Amino acid sequence: MSVLAGKNVADFFFEAGELKRVKRSGWWLAGVKDPESVAEHSWRTALIAFVLARMAGLDAEKISVAALFHDLHETRILDRHKISQACFKTPREAEERVEREQLKLLPEKARPALLNERERILLKDADLLECAFQAREYEAIGFKEAADWRTRVGKALKTASAKKLFKELGATEPGRWWKGLKEKV
Repeated sequence: MSVLAGKNVADFFFEAGELKRVKRSGWWLAGVKDPESVAEHSWRTALIAFVLARMAGLDAEKISVAALFHDLHETRILDRHKISQACFKTPREAEERVEREQLKLLPEKARPALLNERERILLKDADLLECAFQAREYEAIGFKEAADWRTRVGKALKTASAKKLFKELGATEPGRWWKGLKEKV
């Protein structure tokens, strides 16, 4: 790797770090004062994508890596909720241009693989499911307006595995996973 490539890679990681500070803006509409960051969203989206891909018999590593990169363009154009998007359209071409510029900072072998149509659909379902999980968590701590996000996700899911997981998340209390564990300590 040349020195220039090393500097480009460092620039890439510093830019990616900005996602830790970019807040998911839609949650402000639900009254959440300090919502999750885009980086937090992308991390859990990658986990969900991995599991959904395995359930569907697809390349889980490829799709989960793509999930880590899926909102990287928001370092430059920020996260805009649906109402903002309706007022100020960001053309998909602008997002794609930003993504191309960002990925050019990485050596070609370090870039995520392109997804086929079926993989893109599954990644979108993982992205939506992460939003539904976050909505469920916000609902559980009193942000009742977050229920609308969960309802909308349920209508948008395309894959059978995502629909199955969505049904399960609706029937599960967010804190259930730790109940009983403290008695074991």
